[in-house]
Amino acid sequence: MTSLSNTKTKRAWRISFAPLCCILLLPLMLFLGDGLKEGVSSGLSLSLSTIIPTLFPFFIISDLWSCVMTCKEDGALGKLFNKFFGLPATLLPAFVLGTVCGFPLGVNAAVVHYKSGNLSKKELEGFCGFGNNPSLAFVISGIGAGLWSDVRLGVTLYISVVLSAITVGILFRRKQIDTNKTNVISRQNFSLVDSIKKAGLSSMAVSSYIIFFSALIGVLKNLIKNPLLLTVLSSILEITNASSLAASLGDKFALSGQIITAFSLGFSGLSVHLQTLSILPKEISTKRYFLMKLSQGILCSLFTFLSLLIK
Repeated sequence: MTSLSNTKTKRAWRISFAPLCCILLLPLMLFLGDGLKEGVSSGLSLSLSTIIPTLFPFFIISDLWSCVMTCKEDGALGKLFNKFFGLPATLLPAFVLGTVCGFPLGVNAAVVHYKSGNLSKKELEGFCGFGNNPSLAFVISGIGAGLWSDVRLGVTLYISVVLSAITVGILFRRKQIDTNKTNVISRQNFSLVDSIKKAGLSSMAVSSYIIFFSALIGVLKNLIKNPLLLTVLSSILEITNASSLAASLGDKFALSGQIITAFSLGFSGLSVHLQTLSILPKEISTKRYFLMKLSQGILCSLFTFLSLLIK
């Protein structure tokens, strides 16, 4: 009887907690309206000027890449990929796409194979944690040259991202798969009409998450006056804002800012993770994914720190 009573009490508390939060957030949103507006405007500007023009064509390319590119399981590259990561060669083109062109394109390509029956649930789960990375252009040009005015730092950060992704993939590899289950992954039919529809919906979903987290960071700017603390918190939420804040910390905290930027790129931020989860099928477990991404963020910071010490 007592346990039943406790269960009812917990359920009642959960039901009343959500409305209470809404009531408390309403005056807070009114009080911090300027920061909220500024954040939303910043997110909209970023989405319209950069995110949608960049991602929309690449989503279509991702679908085409998944349908056209194949990799033999018994080929040299296929065997090497399987040996290091315990995953089928199907995912090698997806890993290259996700590492060069950036998230969430690698995951999108892997999901295409999963839905077509070329991948198992465990194989897709094992891939997403290390195959979802910022693009080469974004890290070197956008972060390195654009925000830090240092191309060499951008190159260092990108190498750290790739090395940390590979390391995480090896550390979290599952048992060796049966490479004889298929010799060559069958190609899928590419539909331009379907691809354009999916690209539009995916681009809008990605932009929505960026706008939401930009608004959240805009509110945090009004609440948190310590720039270093704000940068650390932002690195958990969204990459672009975090990197911009890190670059503005000044020479005194330059090294700290670079390490935080590295963590943000490796971890990728909750904004990217929610974008990724919007693409992944519901049956895919997210616990392993988040653990792998957190590990990659820590490793990326470590590799960047060691590289900067060597210079």
